[in-house]
Amino acid sequence: MVMSNSMTAGRHARAGRSALGTLLGTYTVSAVAESMTLVAIPWFVLETTGSVTRTGLLVAVAAISSALVGLLVGPLIDRVGHRRASVVTYALGGLAVGAVPLADSRGLLSFPVLLLLVVLGSVLDTPGTVALRGRVRQMARASRVELEPVNGVMQTAANSAGLFGPALGAGVIAIGSATWVLVIDALACLLMAVVVGTAGPAARPERAPPGGPVGPQSADEEVRPAGAAGLRRYSGELRDGLAVIGRTRLLRTLVKVATGYSVLDGAFVGVLLIVFAYERIGDPASLGVLVSAFGAGALCGSVLYGALGGRLPRRPVYLIAGLVVAAGVGGLALAGGGGAERLAVSAVLLGLVGCAAAPVDLMTTVAVQRAAPEGAYGRVAGTLATCAGIGAPVGIAVGTLIVGTAGLVAGMVALASGYLLVTLLAWRSSSLHDLDLDLDPVPALHGSATIQPRRPDPTPVGNRTNDRHSP
Repeated sequence: MVMSNSMTAGRHARAGRSALGTLLGTYTVSAVAESMTLVAIPWFVLETTGSVTRTGLLVAVAAISSALVGLLVGPLIDRVGHRRASVVTYALGGLAVGAVPLADSRGLLSFPVLLLLVVLGSVLDTPGTVALRGRVRQMARASRVELEPVNGVMQTAANSAGLFGPALGAGVIAIGSATWVLVIDALACLLMAVVVGTAGPAARPERAPPGGPVGPQSADEEVRPAGAAGLRRYSGELRDGLAVIGRTRLLRTLVKVATGYSVLDGAFVGVLLIVFAYERIGDPASLGVLVSAFGAGALCGSVLYGALGGRLPRRPVYLIAGLVVAAGVGGLALAGGGGAERLAVSAVLLGLVGCAAAPVDLMTTVAVQRAAPEGAYGRVAGTLATCAGIGAPVGIAVGTLIVGTAGLVAGMVALASGYLLVTLLAWRSSSLHDLDLDLDPVPALHGSATIQPRRPDPTPVGNRTNDRHSP
């Protein structure tokens, strides 16, 4: 009987890993298609409206709305389940993007309609990502696959898409038109919706603990909500999710650190890097080289940590990565030599910064997947995404103020000091030691929503597969 159960569990795990591989492959295609629209949508707006102002307005509104929506839709993701929420967001996003060229071909694409469709597609990005990460967590758990390599594949796909997607989109526009890119993205989103909806079995509902559930009985799509809740209940669920972060020390620390890094990243990428390329190198093409170097470094970092992260102590890697980022940004302020020499040195430094930053993002994602209680993952991850999204424009404003008043070198030094300060504050936090523990979240809201040591696995040791870091 034990042997039969072990063989059945092994077959289920292999089938789950196959489904997970299909999902990750489709996600790669979707990520590349979405990155292509970074070039195609502004180009399409310029072609159809001829207005730079309207183009900037559309991009700004889409970015702000995408940042804010993650916090608000977290309770909805937890209610309907990760798989169902992911299917709906990808399907609606694909339909919204596909409606743009369709409406244009029929002469119905006024600017308000275009703004509505683009914003609709953008606001679905954050909830779609949150729901997909939750679904990946469920599938990895069912397949007994470590979270580091799974999330490493996802981040590698996203970094590869960010590095090559815009150039690919520009090539498609040159051959055909921006409409072609929008159609490709729409089809990729719809394909992703189909694969998410069919890949892997539904996760089994878990029994709520005596302390009371955080949200519904579980985060599974098979657990149906008890009907449409009113605004008061919805806001209560939102507060419950925030309470989980407030009462779980690791989550609380990660949200603070991620928000601090987001502010600094916004100042660096949105202001100081552009001014650096303009003032210190003076060649417009240098900005593309520097951005590409950072992207290549991030790609290498995600590949390396995805492959080796399960064997490395997480807290030291997390802190060392922050120190490397601070040193790299500070090194840019000291980079000397002529234009070509300074460009080469700066590209190497930015490659190191990107390589160091990638594991921080990966460890944050994996830690949230481990520590967020069942039934509250959407709210926890959505809050983190919102804090990070809001931090970027704040950083742009602060970076602009510092450079405008104190100059580029002072801005770089202040930015490096900021990265160092956030890293040192993380080092002083005892909760960061929880990164190195194999923990199971306790889905209790009343009392202390802490995380506890993993319960013993009844599966015979010889039949376990990569289960050391499963959530």
